[in-house]
Amino acid sequence: MLRASKGVGPVPSGASGGPLKNSPTNRERVLNANHAAHDLLKELGRGQNAKPTPKVVNFLRQVEDLTKDLLSTPLTDWQQELEALRRDLKQEIQAVKAAVEPPVRQTVRSFADMVRTMPAPAHYLSSSSSSSSPTRPSEVARDREVVVCLGDRSQVSVFRRLTSAELTKRANQARAKAARTTGTPALASVKIIASRQLKSGDLRFTVCDAKEAEIMRIHRDK
Repeated sequence: MLRASKGVGPVPSGASGGPLKNSPTNRERVLNANHAAHDLLKELGRGQNAKPTPKVVNFLRQVEDLTKDLLSTPLTDWQQELEALRRDLKQEIQAVKAAVEPPVRQTVRSFADMVRTMPAPAHYLSSSSSSSSPTRPSEVARDREVVVCLGDRSQVSVFRRLTSAELTKRANQARAKAARTTGTPALASVKIIASRQLKSGDLRFTVCDAKEAEIMRIHRDK
C-alpha cells in the first residue's frame, strides 16, 4: 500500500471552502482508492465467519495494482504515450486514405501534361477546299455521305415505311450481296452506319470516312 503524504486523505463532503477548493485532485482520488482497496483486503483476510468470494478479492487486488501503477507513473509519461498513440493513429488513417483514394491532383496534372504534348488534331480536307484551310465539320460530314437516286420511283413509298435502322440493315445486306456477285473486294470493306430517305425520295447513306464514300460513289450502280 502506498502511504499518503501529509495532508492527503479522503475529503469530507461537508468541508468548508467551496467545492473547487476542497475537491480532491485526481492523484488524491487515486491514492484514496489505493488505501481503501488495501484496507478492505486486510479486513477480508482477517474475517472469521464468512469467506469472501474470489471475485471480490480479485477486483480489490486489481484496483490496488492499478492505482499503484497510476501513482508510480508520472503524468508526463501518460501524456507522452497518449500523444504517441495519436500520432500513430493519424499516420494509419492517412495511409488508409492514400490506399483507397486515387491521387486526384497527380491525375489531373498528368492529364494536363499529356494534352500539352499531344500532336495537333488532324483535319479532313475536302476536294473542293484549298490544302491550307481546315475543313469545317459540316464539310467533313458531307464527305462521308452518298446519295443514291431510286430508279424505280414506285419504291419511294416502300422505303418511307422503314425506320433508319431497318434501312441501314437492308442497305448493308444489298452492299454485301453486290460485292459478292460482282467480285468487288473494295465494296465489301465499306460499312454503312446511318441511312435516311430525303424528301425527294432519294436515299442518303453515311459511311465511316471519305474513302469509303468514294468507293460507294464509284460502285453505286452495282
